[in-house]
Amino acid sequence: MKKFLYFLIILLLCFKIAEVHAQTYANMPGPENVLVVYNLNSSVSDSVANYYLSARGIQESNIIGLPDLDTLAYITDPETGVEHLIELRQGEGNEKEIIYDTQGRFDPVYRHGWIYFIDRIAIPIANKLKTTNENGDTLKNVIRFIVLCKGVPFRIQITPFNTHSSCNQNVPIDGLLCFLGEDLNDPYHLMTYLNTTPASNGKCQGTYSIKNPYYNVDQNFSMDYNFIPNYFKTTAIINGQFTNITLSYLVSHLDAPGFDVVKNMIDSSVAAINSSGYDWFIDADPTPCAGGSIILNQYFTRNIFNNLGITNYFIDNSETVFTSHPKPVMSYSSNGRHTSENPNDNCDLYFQPSYIQTQLYFTYIAGSVFNTGESFNARTIGIDPLNDPSFSRDQGQIPEFFIKGGTVGVGQVFHGPGTGGIINDNSVMLPSYALGYSFIEAAYLGMTHLTATRIVVGDPLTRIYDCPEQTLTGTLNSGTYSCKIIVPEGGTLTIPSGAIVNFDRNGLFRILGTLIISENAVLNFYNKSTWECFENSNIIVEPGATINLNDKTLFSCYGSFISNGTASNFVKFNIRNFDKKMSFNNSDTINVSFTTIKKGKFYILKDLTSQIFTDIVFQDCIFDSCASPIVISDSQKLSQFKIINSQLTNNEGFGIRINGSQ
Repeated sequence: MKKFLYFLIILLLCFKIAEVHAQTYANMPGPENVLVVYNLNSSVSDSVANYYLSARGIQESNIIGLPDLDTLAYITDPETGVEHLIELRQGEGNEKEIIYDTQGRFDPVYRHGWIYFIDRIAIPIANKLKTTNENGDTLKNVIRFIVLCKGVPFRIQITPFNTHSSCNQNVPIDGLLCFLGEDLNDPYHLMTYLNTTPASNGKCQGTYSIKNPYYNVDQNFSMDYNFIPNYFKTTAIINGQFTNITLSYLVSHLDAPGFDVVKNMIDSSVAAINSSGYDWFIDADPTPCAGGSIILNQYFTRNIFNNLGITNYFIDNSETVFTSHPKPVMSYSSNGRHTSENPNDNCDLYFQPSYIQTQLYFTYIAGSVFNTGESFNARTIGIDPLNDPSFSRDQGQIPEFFIKGGTVGVGQVFHGPGTGGIINDNSVMLPSYALGYSFIEAAYLGMTHLTATRIVVGDPLTRIYDCPEQTLTGTLNSGTYSCKIIVPEGGTLTIPSGAIVNFDRNGLFRILGTLIISENAVLNFYNKSTWECFENSNIIVEPGATINLNDKTLFSCYGSFISNGTASNFVKFNIRNFDKKMSFNNSDTINVSFTTIKKGKFYILKDLTSQIFTDIVFQDCIFDSCASPIVISDSQKLSQFKIINSQLTNNEGFGIRINGSQ
């Protein structure tokens, strides 16, 4: 039975179900897209905010100080008229972390802690977003990320203080602020997410399961899904009601034990774009004491790295526990306290709760990320557990990673829905980060669920790979390209005779104008790169040119495609990508002559509603080792279809298929 359950879990993980959203095609985020929030009553918070503004060049209009974060405040619930004392706890001075209801109970459910948060944090932020204009636009439309500086509490607790139960009433404020833009005129709409159901049999109600609509939306790693506000939407059952939910903003924290540690995090974030010579590190103990053998999803992470041509990784799933690595690491990911060196030896745990500071000896490079399979590794983000005897814990804590030189991280305040105890899917987050998404985008792309448990710590603008989009006309010379190259509408780009052009990783070649592949040029696509041509575009392939589609590459064309070989100098197409096809969608012209098509097929799709009629001619062509070398979905949309003096050799399947028939 146990083996069957593991098989079922693996099967489900194979299908990374994501919300369906169109690409945003948004630009890379910059300083103008960040709102910085700090505590006016804390000099440390003020110092963090100002240092960050200077380090990232963020304008003054993008900062807000919160004036009313009193460490003691009496809050009255307007619905009941009952007054409670709210106390900020855990931390020094005015840098307390927890909004705590001193009359906290499991039953009844009190709203006072949430009221403190809405009145003193959410409403000022909402007012700032809706009333500030910058460059002709309201800030609410420009801001993508909200970063909370040290001194701003990060979670609400309305059950007894020494309990750490996964109650919906106890939440990190990230999970509420990310919905703030649903109604900036009434931030009290966030109270909808408070589960008012009383405790049952002495146990509080569990967390709401709200699927993250941004999770894994860029499954092909196209880099076309940079986050924009109020675009990604989902639904969930909230307090018994079917509710439409909008992800308004992504939220992170600039917090750690003391100003100097936060300053080092910021400095490392800025420097991260130049990091090199590192490995991605995952110690995937296959049989931890608790949590399940697939808690780190290492198999998918390894496969995706390989598909993208990323080879600088160390992913080990043996029983060996690793506490160091010969190269600097960009990630530390393990089962944390659940790790056991000998699982048959009475579940003998290898690590102590303080293991991050006392048992790990890694060099964390600028930009390095923390993600461990521990359910409570973010009970604090701003204190040092080794130096605070009042803080009890049984797991490693995310601020310890920053003390040891780490830059950014993700963690869980409480155990909640998702893939086991680990909050983020490494197979989505790490490749997204590696390919150029900002850290906060990569973190949310890998986050299966929202609210109640999840937290992101670090500079949201941290990036480790600069992959700028280029709009080109003229000549594309020999070289390897890993980023986006776009031929604009009305423009012409030529690959010159004899040139060898490679696209790898997740490189994108997008044709809106005209592409000419000159005589004897070679165009190669590797890994998960993509070649696409849009409506009214033109691709012209001249004699002797060779085009190779390999690995997980994709070809999709909506424009005109002409391949003009000669009897003495054939064009060669080697279609060796995973689906062995070149897809043509409503193209107006496909004219192929003196061309060898090897291994794959021309897959010609016609939309029944399309007004475009396609002219298709294959003349003097050789289809070598192909299974169904030409597939046409709707012959009624063809103005002409001719195959002249062409031959099939080493045929591996059906011949030509039209409307599903051979």
